[in-house]
Amino acid sequence: MPFRSIAVKAPLFMRHKGLRIYHIYRRDDADSGVLRQYAYTFDPVDGSDDLTDGHVTFDVRNLSTWKPPAHPPSLSGDGDTPANRRAWKRFESDGVEEKAIKAAIRGAIDKGEVGPTKDGGHQEKRRVIPKGERTTCSLCGNPCDARKAHLHQGKLVGDECCWDERLKASE
Repeated sequence: MPFRSIAVKAPLFMRHKGLRIYHIYRRDDADSGVLRQYAYTFDPVDGSDDLTDGHVTFDVRNLSTWKPPAHPPSLSGDGDTPANRRAWKRFESDGVEEKAIKAAIRGAIDKGEVGPTKDGGHQEKRRVIPKGERTTCSLCGNPCDARKAHLHQGKLVGDECCWDERLKASE
């Protein structure tokens, strides 16, 4: 059966210094209405959920300015109490997570960590790593190729030693 796919703009999340930052839809599926919590883009059409487009999307948790907010106690098991439920309601109604995300993005733009490029596009700016440079894997402590290491939750993880399907799936 024939079908038609159309590109739709991602919802605007915030503006800062003349830049517009948009949410990313989970699995790039706008019809689902489910937004990725930590993935953002400067391009409302070409941003990609898997963050592999390499130039318009970024994960706010990988920014040097990211400071995760303190969450209320868990609601699982014995933690499911009226006081903890009220704490979570306050956390959500006060927009604590959203404020932390906006602060991290503003800080990264101000530092030049993310922002416009010379050709008018936008990208996460990264240091060029020379071929052969080594770093240390944050999980196992072994030396690894710095060019292949993955930034995971603010730490480098070696591609050849510890980067596995489980970690890939958590991104």
